[in-house]
Amino acid sequence: MSKDGNHSAKKSTLDQFPDVTRDYAIMARYVRMRQPDGGLSPPESLHSTISRLRRGDEYLVQISKVDEDGMAICRIMTKADLLKQKKDKERMQQEHKKSLKQSVPKQIELNWAIGPNDLEHKMTQMKGFIKDGKKVEVVLASKKRQRQATPEEGQEVLRKVKEKLAEADAIEIKEMQGGEVGKHTVLTIRKKGFE
Repeated sequence: MSKDGNHSAKKSTLDQFPDVTRDYAIMARYVRMRQPDGGLSPPESLHSTISRLRRGDEYLVQISKVDEDGMAICRIMTKADLLKQKKDKERMQQEHKKSLKQSVPKQIELNWAIGPNDLEHKMTQMKGFIKDGKKVEVVLASKKRQRQATPEEGQEVLRKVKEKLAEADAIEIKEMQGGEVGKHTVLTIRKKGFE
C-alpha cells in the first residue's frame, strides 16, 4: 500500500509505459489497424475499437501520428508485448551507448621528456585500456615551461611506447601522425583483432 493507503504500491500499466500512447489517450476519432501482413484495416471509430478489447489484457497502441483527417494507425498489444518492446528499446539504447563509448578513443598524454616511472605508469594505463578492447590515442608532445627532451631521449620514449604496444598485443590502426621528437605526435592503437 502507498502512504495514503488508498492506492496499491504496484505501478499501474500506464506508469510503466509513459512513452506509449494508447487507448483513450489516442487523440484520433478514427483508427486503422496494422494487419499482420503489413496492410491496414478499414477505418473505424476509436471507441468501437477499444470496446472490443479484453480490458486489462489488451491495449490499443498508436504507432503513427494522427493525420490531417484525424486518423491514426494503431495495433493491439498485450502487456507482455509492451514489456518486451520496452526492454528491447532499453537494450538497443545500452548497446548504442556502449558502441559510442568504444568508438571514442581513450587518450594517454605523454611529454617527450617524461621520467621512467611516469612512463611506466602511463603504459600500465594504456595496457589496461587495450586489454578492455578500447581504442587508444597516445599523444606525445612537448609541454611549455618544462624541460625539452633531447632527440635521444625522445627516441627512447617512442621506442618504449612501441615496445609496450607489442607486449599488449596491440597494433597501430592509423598511420602515426608526426613522429619527430619534440613535435606533436599521435599513435592510434587497438588490440589485435578489434580493428
